[in-house]
Amino acid sequence: MHGRARVSVQHQHSDAGAKEAAKDKRRAAQYAEQLAEVLRSNQEKDYGKEAVEKSAALLKTNPDMYTAWNYRKLAIKMLLAEADDAAKARIFEQELVLIFEALQVNPKAYGAWYHRKWILQLMGVHAPLQREFKLLDKLLKQDERNFHGWAYRRFLVRQADAPDTQEMAFVQQKIDETFSNFSAWHYRSKLLTKMHLSKEAIAVGPEQASAWLEPEFELVDNALFTDPNDTSAWIYQAWLLQNTVPNPGSVLTGMWPPSGVTVPLAKPPTPSSSSPTLPAILSFSKPVSGVNRHTVPATIRTPEASKKTGKDWTPVGSQGEASKVWVQELPAGRIESAELHVHVGAGPGIRTAEGVQVVRSASSGFSVRMVDESDADAVRLQDGDVSRGAGESDAGEPASDVSQLALPGYAASSVPKGPENGDWKGWREELFARQLDLREQQEELEQGKSKWILLGKARLLAAMRLLPTDAAVSSRLHEEQQIYRDLFALDPAHAEYYGEMLGQLRLEEITADRRQLESHMVRTSRGGLPCLQLRLRDLGLRRLGALDALLWVQHLDLSRNALRSVEGLEALQLLRSLDLSHNRISHASGLAALHLLPHLRWLSLASNQLGASPVDTQFYSSGIRREVVDSGLDTGPRELQRVFGGLMGLSLDLLELGGNEITQVEGCEAFIRRILPRTSIKL
Repeated sequence: MHGRARVSVQHQHSDAGAKEAAKDKRRAAQYAEQLAEVLRSNQEKDYGKEAVEKSAALLKTNPDMYTAWNYRKLAIKMLLAEADDAAKARIFEQELVLIFEALQVNPKAYGAWYHRKWILQLMGVHAPLQREFKLLDKLLKQDERNFHGWAYRRFLVRQADAPDTQEMAFVQQKIDETFSNFSAWHYRSKLLTKMHLSKEAIAVGPEQASAWLEPEFELVDNALFTDPNDTSAWIYQAWLLQNTVPNPGSVLTGMWPPSGVTVPLAKPPTPSSSSPTLPAILSFSKPVSGVNRHTVPATIRTPEASKKTGKDWTPVGSQGEASKVWVQELPAGRIESAELHVHVGAGPGIRTAEGVQVVRSASSGFSVRMVDESDADAVRLQDGDVSRGAGESDAGEPASDVSQLALPGYAASSVPKGPENGDWKGWREELFARQLDLREQQEELEQGKSKWILLGKARLLAAMRLLPTDAAVSSRLHEEQQIYRDLFALDPAHAEYYGEMLGQLRLEEITADRRQLESHMVRTSRGGLPCLQLRLRDLGLRRLGALDALLWVQHLDLSRNALRSVEGLEALQLLRSLDLSHNRISHASGLAALHLLPHLRWLSLASNQLGASPVDTQFYSSGIRREVVDSGLDTGPRELQRVFGGLMGLSLDLLELGGNEITQVEGCEAFIRRILPRTSIKL
């Protein structure tokens, strides 16, 4: 140290950096040379020994070079064609060694893992599968979450036809080593699905289900108490909950008209008008196909005779045969003095996309009476101008006597949950009660400061509400909402998700309770005619759901929410007027569902965010751009095309757009009048 000139740290670092930069430059030049050689060999189909060795050197440097792996596949095929058994064994062994060396450089190289599978498949019965299992154990010890390694293990299991019990023991060992191994939990769920949830091994009763589910809950509870903030165990617990609640596939969730009502249908405005029709609406929890006049026959019954309508059902908004909503236009004039019966499930054939048959049957018997157009309760389906009296949606008095009105489908448009099978009764309730007690213990230990405990509790309450025997749905909805309010403050980074859940729960709470729904009904007017409007304003809604109980709604106020899209509204086939003012809609592509509402005539988009966002992620995929071009409207400002193109084709009488930034763009009103020539525009 003494007698030696001081060298500044900065100079030391700069010298070291210069040396490292020189090394990097040499390595880059060497790699470029290797790459050029391999590409040349590949192009010239040179599979000689020297060329193949150069590709190996390249892959040891960069295992992600797909072209080099593909080149070696071609070379190996040629070499194998000329080799005897001993030579083939040497080729395979050399290739496995090369792949292992490449994986030491990058354990997550897709090309290397795929090449190893390819080699083992070529080896067939001679593949050293047990050696591969041992080698993989070492790799997973280096990185226990390497999903390539776990995928390769599943490949080896299929090749070796290894028993599920052996794999369960391996997974248990990995979970015992560390509860935070997400890959191990994920593989465990795959194994249990195969063992207990596949079509071949599905549990047929509560004893079989509890035999494997209860130990799994106990295992994951140990992990949750060990580290309450580890996401791996919480995700696995959510999977367990999903497979504990009843899962009937797709079921009929709504029918309109419901059974036992008399629908007050408005008379045609003039005697020369076409005969009135009444839409019968079916709503399912998942898209189904096979809804037709045979599986869902509609029959008109009079004291003299009974006759099928012979009409077929039409899917709403479906590009293929499957849809969540199906409609049949019924001859209402013939029903006035008769009853019409719709029987869902009269024959087999209604199926989900997965091929699961809808087995629950339901029927609806209702009648129709023709009433004057001025009747506040009338279902008005005839074309007419509803723009008169525009802006009256904010006026209105509470419909305090709603319960006395003959509201079609008001109380019964949703199909109730079926009864719990007697063998199952009580088992799930006891399991969930124990789980709820554990979550509350955790919450107390962590003093309510763990978002994962709160989320786990909310998921559990949601699962409990799905049980057919649950009698505390209302209180659970209240508790879930409070949890998400707490999460708002605890985890502001995910406030948008919590807000979405809060709005959805609030909507479920309103639609599930008759008295609450009545409190949101008001008497107002449209086009100078009295009507009943459902007001669901200021609920914080970010998406729409729980609409199966609202199939009867004709006038809907969704103002002052946070909606960016109206997906789901297509179920409301009777809708005439819709207030979407003061939401977050930025482009008309978020309004695609409105094209599926044949009776919609009044729409307010006032005070949204139209034009505020320069990007519309759905503009091209929705087909709107193609429609704009085909209609010759692509000469206008691109911004106007993007924002309003999706409105083209709507049969509106009135459109309100005031309070949107886009209305200040030059030519806005003229462009809208071009795409909606018969619509009154209010800017």
